[in-house]
Amino acid sequence: MIVRSLASHIRAFRSTAAVRGSIRSRAFWSAAPLSLLLMGMSTLLIFISKRGLFYRNTLDTSNHFSWNASQHLTVAINFSFSHHLLGFFSQSVDTEGNIIYSNPYNRFPPGSYVLIKLVTLPFGDDLSNRIYAAQVLMLGFFIGAAILAYLSLSRLISSRWIASTVTLMTFSSTHFLLHSDMILTELMPDLFGCMLTFHGIVVFLQESRFRQLLTKSCIAVLLGWHVLALLFTFIILSLIKEFVLVRRVKTVREGVVTLFVSRYFVLGAVTLGLGILILAYNIGNEYYAVNIREVRQLTLSDLPSFNSLLRRTGLDSDKALDLQFFGLQFTRIGLISLPFIWSDFLGLNSTESWGTVEPQNLIIGIFVVIVCIVGVVIVRHKLLAMTALLTGFCWSIPMFEYTKPHEYEALFYVGIPLFFYTLVLLLIRKGSSDMPLASCVALMVFVSSSYRMGYTDRNDSVVEVHETVIEDFDVIREFTRGGNTLVLTRDIEADTIEFVGGGGEGARYGVHYYLSGGVIVFNKFECDRSLDRADFMIQARRDEGPGLLTPDNQ
Repeated sequence: MIVRSLASHIRAFRSTAAVRGSIRSRAFWSAAPLSLLLMGMSTLLIFISKRGLFYRNTLDTSNHFSWNASQHLTVAINFSFSHHLLGFFSQSVDTEGNIIYSNPYNRFPPGSYVLIKLVTLPFGDDLSNRIYAAQVLMLGFFIGAAILAYLSLSRLISSRWIASTVTLMTFSSTHFLLHSDMILTELMPDLFGCMLTFHGIVVFLQESRFRQLLTKSCIAVLLGWHVLALLFTFIILSLIKEFVLVRRVKTVREGVVTLFVSRYFVLGAVTLGLGILILAYNIGNEYYAVNIREVRQLTLSDLPSFNSLLRRTGLDSDKALDLQFFGLQFTRIGLISLPFIWSDFLGLNSTESWGTVEPQNLIIGIFVVIVCIVGVVIVRHKLLAMTALLTGFCWSIPMFEYTKPHEYEALFYVGIPLFFYTLVLLLIRKGSSDMPLASCVALMVFVSSSYRMGYTDRNDSVVEVHETVIEDFDVIREFTRGGNTLVLTRDIEADTIEFVGGGGEGARYGVHYYLSGGVIVFNKFECDRSLDRADFMIQARRDEGPGLLTPDNQ
């Protein structure tokens, strides 16, 4: 009896141990795909270009990165109650000697600016660390968008390994890695909002959790406008599908009434209404804040943000869509569909050709889109597939005047490579045992792309120039204390490389950031008139530095 009892206990222990081992094994394999994804994303903190500087790397030949990053961070730093929560670049002096706001910038929802402001506040006037904090925040949005893409795909397909592989391959493209830490409110925060909403759509279609979708969509609208294109695509396709189903059992009138009370219509009405309220607030706030300062009262048509709205939507232009526009969009789709390491090997990463139709990328883009169109026919989740395929076009076509010159708008075709790689892996896989190997290969592709993008393509000589400029302005801000100091930049030319490391307007926006909170005068005539009122003058000719600016102020 004792022997039998002991044997039964041993069998029970082995059975329990086997069950526990099986549970641990399943838990490990469930977490492994996401762990690989996070492992790949963590390399961005190591390999992507020098932090704490606006300068990106040698791919940024047009200094577009420096220009945009400096201007958006400047707007966020200036965003405060003391300025009526107005987004603006700097303060200047008008022809009458009055201090006015220069270039108000109220185009976007305030959510991203508030977050950037919050993460930079602890660093006070530490210029480099403020830049670094904002860059890390952008990276957080980038990684968050990748995780949401993975979670969405994991719900739609049977393999988490495929979801991990697809996400790593998609987010390793040139556009994603180049802009991953770019301080631009309409990029990473907006991308995160789109992926958050897409995840909400997936959960809603599977579990009917409408409140969650509505909440995620409203958060996304507070971060940026691109999500409205995603929602418009999804809602219109859903309403068409619902109308076709309702029409089989009801009259046309009853079908229309049913659509107006459907959750899709409610979703569209709430998010669009929120967007209109935000835009009305931005323009109204700009009108109020600017006219407090201006001696000459501005009308609505004089406001920069209102004119930007007309320009971006093409309402003030007689230009029309042409084949070149569509060729450019397919070119961008081709580039965003290839990992950086592959496109770099093929010589397809030249930024000089980003504004033109590039034949190789055009062919790749057309091929990818054709495969996706065929895939819509054969996949089960046709509504989601069509939403992923059409969202980018639903944004770029109405906004063609704005999207045409801005290459980073390619990021919002993200649904196309996600769908493309999912299709390819679902069609070619031989069994579930192949997928862990595919994820490991995708991880190596992402890591090598991240390394090649950030580490080997960094121009250290330009980085040194930027570091020197940061140190110079740290000293200046130590004297000015970030107060309302009138600063003359009479001898700085527009293409002075010492400022921001870029030409054109990039230099001016860099100075705006370095002296945020001060009053900056660029125009030579205004400088001459304001000479006796200035506290500091910044000039390129260092040999004149010891000279007195005014009798009482050096």
